[in-house]
Amino acid sequence: MSGLIGASPFDGPLLNANRDNRYSDVKRVLDEAEKKANASFGISVLPFTSNLTPADAKLQMEKQITHHLNSTTRVIFFKLRNDAMGESAQASN
Repeated sequence: MSGLIGASPFDGPLLNANRDNRYSDVKRVLDEAEKKANASFGISVLPFTSNLTPADAKLQMEKQITHHLNSTTRVIFFKLRNDAMGESAQASN
């Protein structure tokens, strides 16, 4: 999954909820993003952006945004997991 935190683009599985015991990290980031109402996500696979300038990488990622994170779309975010495990099931692991 690729994403944006602030204005810094990055590549990699940094917020990958599929890794063991990562739920608390992902939840903390999503809770903060939801409060600030400034996070978005997409569901398409992006090409690596490491060869691009930060500004070009940001533009590439912004083209793929399909959802703005809020309490309703948060469910969609968790359905992106390989096993489609929802947030409540992930929290109980």
